[in-house]
Amino acid sequence: MPTNQSKIQLKGKPDSSVEINGFVVGIERFWHKELNQIIKVTSKAGGHTTIVRLLATQRGADQFTADFDVTFSSSMAYIVVSKSADGNLIVTTRDNHRGDNCQWITEDVFVMEGVKFNKISTIELHRKCL
Repeated sequence: MPTNQSKIQLKGKPDSSVEINGFVVGIERFWHKELNQIIKVTSKAGGHTTIVRLLATQRGADQFTADFDVTFSSSMAYIVVSKSADGNLIVTTRDNHRGDNCQWITEDVFVMEGVKFNKISTIELHRKCL
């Protein structure tokens, strides 16, 4: 019976194996001035939930960087990772919410400063009430 877990590893480095929630649907690698290489792993975990996990590694390393492991999720399958003009990463997520006979959508924006992400805004994009 399938589980809701996957694993990834650095090529040819089985000891670097990392568990990923959900089923991996995409892996991208890009350069970052402080962390060297950032690995973006996108996975699906039931329904419309999308998870993006950001890991870092140095070229030729045997492991992922221990102090950088960030996870973002979205109930709407909406996660965008981009770079600002100064090279900082920006992550935007959207989520559905329900309560008090209403449904609404929020958007959160996180900016990476150094090697940490800070939430800089949460806005409500849409609200519908009965």
